[in-house]
Amino acid sequence: MIKRILFISSIFLGGFASAQTFQIMDHYDVSIEGTSHYERGSLQALSETKFHVKSLATSGSAVYSSKVYEMVNPKQSDLQVCYGANCYTGDAGVAGAQTNGGTVTMAAGTIDSTFKVAPFTFTWATGDSARWRVTVYNVANPNDSSSAIITWKEGFPVSIKTEVSKNDVKLSAYPNPASSLLNVNYNVDTDASANVSIDVYDVVGKKVTSHKVINNKGQVQLNVSDLNSGVYFYSLNVNGQAIKTERIIIN
Repeated sequence: MIKRILFISSIFLGGFASAQTFQIMDHYDVSIEGTSHYERGSLQALSETKFHVKSLATSGSAVYSSKVYEMVNPKQSDLQVCYGANCYTGDAGVAGAQTNGGTVTMAAGTIDSTFKVAPFTFTWATGDSARWRVTVYNVANPNDSSSAIITWKEGFPVSIKTEVSKNDVKLSAYPNPASSLLNVNYNVDTDASANVSIDVYDVVGKKVTSHKVINNKGQVQLNVSDLNSGVYFYSLNVNGQAIKTERIIIN
């Protein structure tokens, strides 16, 4: 059995579509919904992994809870899940969704930063990892949910580069124009200790969103639905310097 957790579903009730209420995000407030999200770092850092939950409602309040589903867990480590004032444990070796009774009530448009989902890494060593599906859902309608597949892996990306030039970076995004979600593919040859992020700027150079990346290559999904229509630029930044910049149009 568990000690509280989450699962996924569609956003339909009784055959009729309903508006999505909650969205799972990383701790930079960037949506990771529907993605395979990766967390890499020291064992201590992995054991303290934090995520956020955003209320997409435009009025009133709603209550969310969570489920977890074990996918790959070779060290058979339990998963700690905390939100609001309570913490629970997802047990290793349990098939199917593990549900808990904890809840958080959120006002429309707010963000809950209490959501912690982290493996117990006491028995882990170099290179160990685990993968769980994590879901937050509307208690009033469990089919109204938001999920991500999260992988925790000990260690950092390995590279031989200490300085980065434009030739060391591959950067592309789709769709273009974008209206809600922007998928940015990146590949950068840089040192593992570098601070790398993908940032979006408006035409006057104001940063409107940012996402820190911890792998040398991959895909980042950015929520641009709140941005005004127009021309924007997305950049791959290393240690605060924009190495490569491309243009994107937001509808």
